[in-house]
Amino acid sequence: KEYTFYFYERHIKIRCRRKFERMLYFNITKVFETEENFFLYTDPKHSIILDKKGFEIGTAKDFSGFIKRKCPFKYSNQTQ
Repeated sequence: KEYTFYFYERHIKIRCRRKFERMLYFNITKVFETEENFFLYTDPKHSIILDKKGFEIGTAKDFSGFIKRKCPFKYSNQTQ
């Protein structure tokens, strides 16, 4: 299945074909940034993996700042 993620100020919209789900940033438990991906954990066993090359609007650098602002105590940068 292919998913598309839309990141808004208050929530994330997840689209799969014609179905949409909405997730609040509050539901993200951890955020890891690596050289190639972002990992947004929704619980200890599940995460959303975003390829840094897959952004169609904005850049990975823009998203890094955005998600760091949304989840400041949950964010970890593993690229350094």
